[in-house]
Amino acid sequence: MNITEPDDSKSLTVFAAIIMTFSCPHCGEPVEIKSKAVPHNDFEALCPKCKVSIRVKPNHRHSNRKKVSIPLAYLPFDSDTLFDRIGKKGTMIDISNIGLSIKADMNKFPELYEKPGNILVLFFSLRPKDKVLNVKGEIVNVTPGRDKSFQMGVKFLHLTQHHKKAIGSFLMP
Repeated sequence: MNITEPDDSKSLTVFAAIIMTFSCPHCGEPVEIKSKAVPHNDFEALCPKCKVSIRVKPNHRHSNRKKVSIPLAYLPFDSDTLFDRIGKKGTMIDISNIGLSIKADMNKFPELYEKPGNILVLFFSLRPKDKVLNVKGEIVNVTPGRDKSFQMGVKFLHLTQHHKKAIGSFLMP
Protein backbone atom coordinates (compact mmCIF):
# COMPACT_ATOMS: atom_id res chain seq x y z
CA MET A 1 0.00 0.00 0.00
CA ASN A 2 1.41 3.39 -0.95
CA ILE A 3 0.46 5.14 2.26
CA THR A 4 2.78 7.07 4.52
CA GLU A 5 2.18 6.16 8.14
CA PRO A 6 1.69 9.14 10.45
CA ASP A 7 4.75 9.96 12.50
CA ASP A 8 4.22 10.36 16.27
CA SER A 9 7.47 12.30 16.63
CA LYS A 10 7.25 16.06 16.19
CA SER A 11 7.98 17.44 12.78
CA LEU A 12 7.46 20.76 11.09
CA THR A 13 7.31 22.20 7.62
CA VAL A 14 9.37 25.29 6.82
CA PHE A 15 9.89 27.25 3.63
CA ALA A 16 13.04 25.94 2.00
CA ALA A 17 15.94 28.42 2.05
CA ILE A 18 19.67 28.60 2.68
CA ILE A 19 18.96 29.97 6.17
CA MET A 20 15.87 28.58 7.93
CA THR A 21 14.70 29.79 11.34
CA PHE A 22 11.95 28.16 13.39
CA SER A 23 10.98 27.31 16.97
CA CYS A 24 11.61 23.84 18.39
CA PRO A 25 8.21 22.08 18.54
CA HIS A 26 9.31 20.43 21.83
CA CYS A 27 10.60 23.34 23.92
CA GLY A 28 10.04 26.50 21.83
CA GLU A 29 13.75 27.38 21.57
CA PRO A 30 14.70 29.26 18.36
CA VAL A 31 16.58 27.02 15.90
CA GLU A 32 18.55 28.30 12.91
CA ILE A 33 19.71 26.01 10.13
CA LYS A 34 22.27 27.21 7.57
CA SER A 35 23.24 25.26 4.47
CA LYS A 36 25.18 25.86 1.26
CA ALA A 37 22.15 25.00 -0.88
CA VAL A 38 18.37 24.98 -0.50
CA PRO A 39 17.39 21.54 0.87
CA HIS A 40 15.09 19.44 -1.32
CA ASN A 41 14.47 16.52 1.03
CA ASP A 42 13.34 16.12 4.65
CA PHE A 43 16.15 16.19 7.20
CA GLU A 44 16.76 15.97 10.94
CA ALA A 45 17.84 18.96 13.04
CA LEU A 46 18.91 18.92 16.68
CA CYS A 47 17.47 21.47 19.10
CA PRO A 48 20.35 23.36 20.77
CA LYS A 49 18.44 23.53 24.09
CA CYS A 50 16.55 20.26 24.64
CA LYS A 51 18.76 18.17 22.28
CA VAL A 52 15.72 16.46 20.74
CA SER A 53 15.77 15.59 17.05
CA ILE A 54 13.29 17.53 14.89
CA ARG A 55 12.07 16.24 11.53
CA VAL A 56 12.21 19.24 9.15
CA LYS A 57 10.19 19.09 5.94
CA PRO A 58 11.13 21.75 3.37
CA ASN A 59 8.09 23.39 1.75
CA HIS A 60 8.71 23.99 -1.93
CA ARG A 61 5.23 25.28 -2.76
CA HIS A 62 5.02 28.38 -4.88
CA SER A 63 1.56 29.40 -3.73
CA ASN A 64 -0.35 29.65 -0.48
CA ARG A 65 -3.11 27.23 0.44
CA LYS A 66 -6.51 28.24 1.74
CA LYS A 67 -8.13 25.99 4.34
CA VAL A 68 -11.70 25.07 3.38
CA SER A 69 -14.41 22.48 3.94
CA ILE A 70 -16.06 21.94 0.56
CA PRO A 71 -17.77 18.73 -0.56
CA LEU A 72 -16.47 17.21 -3.79
CA ALA A 73 -16.76 14.09 -5.91
CA TYR A 74 -13.91 12.31 -7.66
CA LEU A 75 -13.62 9.59 -10.28
CA PRO A 76 -10.85 7.75 -12.10
CA PHE A 77 -9.57 9.76 -15.06
CA ASP A 78 -11.40 7.66 -17.64
CA SER A 79 -14.83 8.63 -16.25
CA ASP A 80 -16.41 11.91 -17.23
CA THR A 81 -19.72 12.04 -15.45
CA LEU A 82 -20.61 12.88 -11.87
CA PHE A 83 -23.20 10.12 -11.88
CA ASP A 84 -20.74 7.31 -12.59
CA ARG A 85 -21.38 4.39 -10.21
CA ILE A 86 -17.75 4.33 -9.07
CA GLY A 87 -17.70 8.02 -8.19
CA LYS A 88 -16.66 8.76 -4.62
CA LYS A 89 -17.28 11.63 -2.24
CA GLY A 90 -14.84 13.50 -0.04
CA THR A 91 -14.22 16.90 1.46
CA MET A 92 -11.74 19.40 0.06
CA ILE A 93 -9.76 20.60 3.10
CA ASP A 94 -7.44 23.05 1.36
CA ILE A 95 -6.84 24.49 -2.10
CA SER A 96 -4.18 26.52 -3.93
CA ASN A 97 -3.53 27.56 -7.52
CA ILE A 98 -1.68 24.30 -8.10
CA GLY A 99 -3.67 21.68 -6.21
CA LEU A 100 -5.86 20.65 -3.31
CA SER A 101 -6.19 18.17 -0.45
CA ILE A 102 -9.08 15.77 -0.04
CA LYS A 103 -10.22 14.07 3.16
CA ALA A 104 -12.34 10.93 2.74
CA ASP A 105 -13.62 7.90 4.68
CA MET A 106 -11.01 5.12 5.06
CA ASN A 107 -13.81 2.51 4.94
CA LYS A 108 -14.27 3.39 1.26
CA PHE A 109 -10.57 3.21 0.41
CA PRO A 110 -9.60 0.77 -2.35
CA GLU A 111 -5.86 0.66 -2.88
CA LEU A 112 -6.37 0.48 -6.65
CA TYR A 113 -8.19 3.82 -6.76
CA GLU A 114 -6.34 6.18 -4.43
CA LYS A 115 -2.61 5.80 -4.97
CA PRO A 116 0.11 8.28 -5.98
CA GLY A 117 0.35 8.73 -9.73
CA ASN A 118 -3.31 7.99 -10.46
CA ILE A 119 -5.26 10.63 -12.37
CA LEU A 120 -8.67 11.73 -11.06
CA VAL A 121 -11.48 13.87 -12.37
CA LEU A 122 -12.63 16.22 -9.58
CA PHE A 123 -16.06 17.85 -9.35
CA PHE A 124 -16.49 20.79 -6.94
CA SER A 125 -17.85 24.31 -6.79
CA LEU A 126 -16.30 27.49 -5.42
CA ARG A 127 -17.90 30.72 -4.31
CA PRO A 128 -18.97 33.25 -5.40
CA LYS A 129 -20.46 31.64 -8.53
CA ASP A 130 -20.93 28.08 -7.18
CA LYS A 131 -20.70 26.64 -10.71
CA VAL A 132 -19.50 23.02 -10.70
CA LEU A 133 -15.91 22.77 -11.93
CA ASN A 134 -14.69 19.60 -13.63
CA VAL A 135 -10.90 19.45 -13.14
CA LYS A 136 -8.31 16.72 -13.68
CA GLY A 137 -5.59 16.11 -11.09
CA GLU A 138 -2.82 13.67 -10.21
CA ILE A 139 -2.61 12.10 -6.76
CA VAL A 140 0.71 13.16 -5.21
CA ASN A 141 0.40 11.54 -1.79
CA VAL A 142 -2.00 9.54 0.39
CA THR A 143 -1.86 9.67 4.19
CA PRO A 144 -4.09 7.83 6.70
CA GLY A 145 -5.75 9.94 9.37
CA ARG A 146 -6.24 9.10 13.02
CA ASP A 147 -10.03 9.18 12.70
CA LYS A 148 -10.73 6.37 10.17
CA SER A 149 -10.12 8.76 7.29
CA PHE A 150 -7.37 9.38 4.77
CA GLN A 151 -6.09 12.46 2.98
CA MET A 152 -4.91 12.81 -0.60
CA GLY A 153 -2.78 15.58 -2.00
CA VAL A 154 -3.75 16.24 -5.62
CA LYS A 155 -1.98 18.53 -8.10
CA PHE A 156 -4.05 20.03 -10.89
CA LEU A 157 -3.41 18.97 -14.48
CA HIS A 158 -4.10 21.10 -17.56
CA LEU A 159 -6.25 23.80 -15.95
CA THR A 160 -8.21 25.89 -18.44
CA GLN A 161 -8.21 29.69 -18.21
CA HIS A 162 -11.75 29.43 -16.81
CA HIS A 163 -10.58 27.08 -14.04
CA LYS A 164 -7.55 29.26 -13.24
CA LYS A 165 -9.76 32.33 -13.00
CA ALA A 166 -12.38 30.60 -10.80
CA ILE A 167 -9.73 29.24 -8.42
CA GLY A 168 -7.78 32.52 -8.38
CA SER A 169 -10.92 34.51 -7.57
CA PHE A 170 -11.80 32.10 -4.77
CA LEU A 171 -8.31 32.41 -3.26
CA MET A 172 -8.40 36.23 -3.20
CA PRO A 173 -8.59 37.62 0.35
